[in-house]
Amino acid sequence: MTENSLKRDPLREALILVFLAALIAVLRLIFRLPLKMPGHNMLPIMFLMCLGKALTSRAWSGCVMGSVAGLLSLSFGGGLKALNIFINSSLVGLALDGLFLIYDPLKHNRYLILIIWGGLAALPHNLTGWFRDILTGIDIWVVLTMNVPKMLSGLLFAAVGAALSGQLIKILKRQYPLATDIKNADP
Repeated sequence: MTENSLKRDPLREALILVFLAALIAVLRLIFRLPLKMPGHNMLPIMFLMCLGKALTSRAWSGCVMGSVAGLLSLSFGGGLKALNIFINSSLVGLALDGLFLIYDPLKHNRYLILIIWGGLAALPHNLTGWFRDILTGIDIWVVLTMNVPKMLSGLLFAAVGAALSGQLIKILKRQYPLATDIKNADP
């Protein structure tokens, strides 16, 4: 590959982020199925967000993907939970970006840290529900007993999604140079 083909293209990266955000919104609709497994929707969300971070390597790409996915979920008919979906998606992307600012596991090929970051980035998704329940007057112990199992399974599914994206990123790095591999990536 020539040096010009390895430079970052902002339009290409924006299209990748919007496409992955649209996939997140569509998969959120698909995973509304009553599977009796709380937190199962975090698997495709974290998979696609980690993949987007690897393909673009922009500083706030997770927040952009989360916000666009939230807006698309609103337009697809979020119902009464529309604002909650937007806030949850944006906060998950913001948490992933914050963790990547601390340490970027994709630049250093540390996929175990990517799995940990994926699990930790799922925390805001659950904490917004906790705050909503507490503000509506539900007793704190009831909130804890209802939401701790949901939170733990959500963290587990998010970690599995990050692990799957790490495997795909390894395969892609063998074939193509990703945005995290390009030296002097900033224009």
